[in-house]
Amino acid sequence: MVGIAFKTYIEILNELNIFNVIKTDNDLRSVTGKGIYSVLGFLRCNNYAGKQLLPTAQINENSVDAKRKLYNDNITTLDEIRNDYNIYLSKCDLENDLDEFLHDRLVALLAANPVAYLQDAKNYHMVELIEKLTDADCRTIYNHYNFACLKEVAE
Repeated sequence: MVGIAFKTYIEILNELNIFNVIKTDNDLRSVTGKGIYSVLGFLRCNNYAGKQLLPTAQINENSVDAKRKLYNDNITTLDEIRNDYNIYLSKCDLENDLDEFLHDRLVALLAANPVAYLQDAKNYHMVELIEKLTDADCRTIYNHYNFACLKEVAE
């Protein structure tokens, strides 16, 4: 099952009554030779919740738009999962979720195509971004729906 590696840690934290939050990407994975994609992010959420709350039907496209549509089509359930299980699914992934509301700022700080830039040499470029963010930028991220998990952990 997808995402099983973290399940042990979550169980341990829960047994110790240590509050925890899960944030995972809305990944899609190609089904070999079929031209369709498994909804890995949804499978992970179901796995962590311990029940099937989200649909698991495979889809025909692997793109940022397809991930956003999948998210938006299930936003009510995803919001319930946030509230009931502290599981936060990205609309797409970290880079695209940041770019959704900070595009112009990311262009000014990094490159004309900030998503591609951040995804290339991710470890180095994310550190570069963090070093360039202002307090105001950080507050914008902290207060945005896409990163509500930060507020959940801080409060």
